[in-house]
Amino acid sequence: WSETREGGPTSIINFQKELGGGLSKLGIEIDSREWQPHITLGRISGKINTPILKSMGVLTVQWEVLSVELMESELKPKGAEYKILHSAKLTKA
Repeated sequence: WSETREGGPTSIINFQKELGGGLSKLGIEIDSREWQPHITLGRISGKINTPILKSMGVLTVQWEVLSVELMESELKPKGAEYKILHSAKLTKA
C-alpha cells in the first residue's frame, strides 16, 4: 500500500476527523486508532520473505491498469473480505 502524511484544512485526514466527530455526535462508535490514509496496491496472505522476493524481481513489477476500483475491506478471522463499491474503466490517452 501507499500512504500520505500530508495534512491541512482541505486534506483527507481533516475530512476523516470531521466525519468521525460528526458520526460520534450521532452515537456511532468510531475506531479510536489513528487513521492512516492509504491505497492498498496488493495483498499477500501469510509471511513474506522480502529478500527472496527482491532476488526474484517481484518487488519491481509493471502492469497495465485497465480500471480502478474503490473497495471496502472487512477483516475477518479467515482473512479479509472485499466488496467493490465503485469501478471506473480507464482509457488510453
